[in-house]
Amino acid sequence: MSSHQISEETPSEEQEKSASNPPDNKSSISLFQTVLSVLAAMIGIQNDQNRERDFKQGSSGTFIVVGIIMIIIFIFTLIQVVDSVLESSGVQ
Repeated sequence: MSSHQISEETPSEEQEKSASNPPDNKSSISLFQTVLSVLAAMIGIQNDQNRERDFKQGSSGTFIVVGIIMIIIFIFTLIQVVDSVLESSGVQ
């Protein structure tokens, strides 16, 4: 009878493990999702569901590269806005 109980426990343990650790379908997130995640993280509105997805499926290198590009775009945008405001006010 004990061998019967062991065989019953083993499948349930396997089911628990598979439920807590889904198969490793390491499908990477799209570039659009990466950009949205970086933008959301930059302004501090990233939700937990997307953050978990990013950590499980995303590549840290991709996030670093996209983050650096977004910061460069942000800096050049600020420079253009300041130049435009200074130009329209007559200060040079």
